Amino acid sequence: MAIRRHPNFRFDYYLRSLPVDAIGRRCEQLMRAAEREIEAMEKKVKEESVSSNNEEEKKEAGAEDSSPLVPIKLPRFKEIRAMKRKEAEQVVAEERKQLEEKVDLIEAQMESIQKRLKELQQYAKENVRKTEKYTEVPEELLPELANLVARAGNSSKDTLASQFADRYPGQMTKKIICAKIEEIARKEKRSEEGDTKMVWYVLPDYMNLLDVETFRLLRKAKEERLKKEEDRKSKSTSKKKHDDEANDDKVGGAPGPDGNIVEFPQYDDSEPPRDCKKAFTLFCNGTRREVKQSLDTASRKDKNKVNGILKERWFALSAEEKTVWKKWQQWDERRYQHQLRLFERKKKKKKQKRVGSPQKDVSSSKMDVDTPPVSPHKHTVESATKSESSISIPKKAKRSFDAASPMIPCIPKKRRFGS
Repeated sequence: MAIRRHPNFRFDYYLRSLPVDAIGRRCEQLMRAAEREIEAMEKKVKEESVSSNNEEEKKEAGAEDSSPLVPIKLPRFKEIRAMKRKEAEQVVAEERKQLEEKVDLIEAQMESIQKRLKELQQYAKENVRKTEKYTEVPEELLPELANLVARAGNSSKDTLASQFADRYPGQMTKKIICAKIEEIARKEKRSEEGDTKMVWYVLPDYMNLLDVETFRLLRKAKEERLKKEEDRKSKSTSKKKHDDEANDDKVGGAPGPDGNIVEFPQYDDSEPPRDCKKAFTLFCNGTRREVKQSLDTASRKDKNKVNGILKERWFALSAEEKTVWKKWQQWDERRYQHQLRLFERKKKKKKQKRVGSPQKDVSSSKMDVDTPPVSPHKHTVESATKSESSISIPKKAKRSFDAASPMIPCIPKKRRFGS
């Protein structure tokens, strides 16, 4: 019954439908599996501890067989999960490092091949007459034009044409170069690349013309753009969140599914606020009474049946109807954040009052510490003088004091024996 009543198995209808004997057998299987796992972990810990010790320590340990065994401390589940996550991250980092090394190797090979091709093209250019005019951009100059366009960013087409024409003056017109640029590249704004402006992109059919340096430059520029985009989005979300919090505190409510402001319920900030709920929980709370009213008196008390009907109704909702409840979930999250801020403010004020009240005592104690210590003899003399000054002595008995008790004045004989 404890397993069935546990909140983790609230909507696990298969487990709730099983008889007690089946649940008991399943628990025994899990316990045996856990014991085997613990034994394997203990064995692994023992092997690691033995391997880490020195040979001398091993000999001493073998000689002292009668010594009691040291209990093995196994890690907790959170620690095991963190260790596994760390190992997985290390494996991913190693794989990424290997891939980067392979990419660098391929790029180095490509760079050497492209360098050799450039030398051959340069040798071919020297044999061609410089005064020759072209009616279109020749094939041997296409790689140079493609690299120029890929590195251009958001420059205009005329600027690129003039830059390329300056390299080969009098051999081709800007009109020919512009037509070739339109053929091999497009100026687009790609959000997945982090672009904020129209940027030149070489078409896939001509990507083989780009050299390794251009690929590296484009990859670095893309990483910088994506990083800037993430920073901008984080700043905008934090600013929007701050504005929403200020608006919620001012209005005392948040927009509901229809866009109108729905006020938050009254909250006593002396206790922590209720946790925000998911869309499914809000849907169940909103429709549970309706479901119970549709059932007979005997079925209303059957929680499994009521929860099953609620689950079926939730899955039967359309996407638009679920969106309404998800908006209520956002409203409830803002309600929780608003009440949590009120609770923390009051808690902070109480803490300040508690810290501020003993400051006076501390200052008084500092005054006491700053005053120099008084010797006990001086203290007795001062108390004696105070007592003498406080007692009124008659004029007749002013000179007669008892020598045994100088602190107390002597009473005249007439008054001592006179009754």
